[in-house]
Amino acid sequence: MVVEQVMPQVVVERSMRNVAVDRVWSIARRLTDYPMFMDQVVSVEPCAMPHVINATSWIVLLNGNELRWIEQDEYDDANRRMTFQQIEGDLAEWAGSFETAVVDGQVLARYDVTFDLGVPALADVLHPLGEIAIRSNCRQMLEELERQSRLVPQANE
Repeated sequence: MVVEQVMPQVVVERSMRNVAVDRVWSIARRLTDYPMFMDQVVSVEPCAMPHVINATSWIVLLNGNELRWIEQDEYDDANRRMTFQQIEGDLAEWAGSFETAVVDGQVLARYDVTFDLGVPALADVLHPLGEIAIRSNCRQMLEELERQSRLVPQANE
């Protein structure tokens, strides 16, 4: 009997008070700025991929290990939502979304990530560790987005 493994999903939300939703969105969609204020993001660079409009190359630290991938990023500015999907890289699967909205007078920012580390024989051990690390990274990203949103806007925003 073959048991199909369900890919882990990590959802992290953060309510932000006294910040503008458009400011949070503006900062969140500038992926190439992430290394300037997010410790676990080593680099994010735009890259050219055939038939892909928005592709970025990422190097990220996960539990002290460097992971690399190229993802397709799609932006829905009207709904302040972006989706991402790994095209190639170290993980078997990396996909998800980020969105922000006003809920009860506060900005609610939300990451939703599905992943597969690509080692089926060790999935029972590695996926829970991956979930912990990704949850921690997403929390830190949301904290930094909120902190950046409180800073004085730059002239190019």
